[in-house]
Amino acid sequence: MIYIIGIGEDGIDGLLPYARSKLQESDVIVGGKRHLELVREFIHLKDVITIGSDLEAVLKLVEEKFKMGKKVVVLNSGDPLFFGFAKRLIEHFGKDNCQVIPTLSSVQLAFSKIKESWDDAKIISIHTRAKIQDYIWDILENEKIAILTSGKEDPKIVAEFLANNNIVVKNFFVFENLGGKSERILNLKIDEVKNYDFSMLNIIVIIKDKISRKFNFGLPEESFKYHTVKRGIITKAELRAIAISKLSLKEDSVVWDIGSGSGSVAIECALLSRKGKVYAIEKNEDLVEIIRSNKLKFGAYNLEIVLGEAPDILRKLEDPDSIFIGGGGRNIEEILSECLSREKLKNIVATFIVPSHFVRCYEFLKSKGYSPNAFFFNFMKLKDIGGYEKFDSYAETFLIHLSL
Repeated sequence: MIYIIGIGEDGIDGLLPYARSKLQESDVIVGGKRHLELVREFIHLKDVITIGSDLEAVLKLVEEKFKMGKKVVVLNSGDPLFFGFAKRLIEHFGKDNCQVIPTLSSVQLAFSKIKESWDDAKIISIHTRAKIQDYIWDILENEKIAILTSGKEDPKIVAEFLANNNIVVKNFFVFENLGGKSERILNLKIDEVKNYDFSMLNIIVIIKDKISRKFNFGLPEESFKYHTVKRGIITKAELRAIAISKLSLKEDSVVWDIGSGSGSVAIECALLSRKGKVYAIEKNEDLVEIIRSNKLKFGAYNLEIVLGEAPDILRKLEDPDSIFIGGGGRNIEEILSECLSREKLKNIVATFIVPSHFVRCYEFLKSKGYSPNAFFFNFMKLKDIGGYEKFDSYAETFLIHLSL
């Protein structure tokens, strides 16, 4: 049996009697340097495996000891099943060969210190490769956010991120060495955080007002800033709604908007795929400034504006799940070739006003063995013309949809 024991900064004193007995009976103790130091009085005459950056090597060593019939204890912070090593161990050795003995997690301790409930808190981790930017909507939409960090600079990084995105908080707590002799709890203003030197072992709790997110795609053109002369650079609301529906977006989709114009399609995609990434690709610098203004207005934090011309600029971007082509008719074959070379691609939607561009797109896809769907839309609105009403055509557009 492998015993996965949670331990806090209070060390052995904080362990349950059962956990302490398993530690005493063990042949092998596995843990990070900090955890091993906390149980140094038990290490004498035992095999010790130090957890470093190479977790696969650690698993291999543990497996060797386990197959030899050794009693193995693995130390982990707090609750080992809460962003801990236990999940990896259980996947490797199986549930029947592992027992988890938790202690209080850092999040439990933190909220108890400030006497706040945490059943309604959003808990995020930037402990490994995740970045705080990935959690913008989690922060915006929740009143209480606990952030598990990876080092002494993380509180400053988080505070700077909040300031740069104009996110107002009531409290910014930094908890250091919770449960240990050097425990420190700070309640700081955002502009004060940069002045502090923090411990490597810290956790952040943010208390703020909740921002409700309400969004419908296919917003009126007037909602966006657009070029008053080049009116064609904004996709009409009804066409935009149809096009986005056919992109089949997920919460974490990666999207290219080629020929972004005012950025209306890219912004609505970004707000729908809030945990994904949307690239607004535009070759005209004056339009890039308009996209930037719309991005700020709608808070499309996961939208990246790319100045350049397709297809060349596309080669620098990560693989998309979905692509909208609202411009680039003159180079449509080259653009499609680059798009179709991407392995993750699931949907392409292309719109055209010029019939010859539509025909070239359709025929190119057919020549490559695909079966695209083709549509023609004539959008009309009821208009009062002096005593009576008639439907007046205001947009005629070709649309091609390819699902892969």
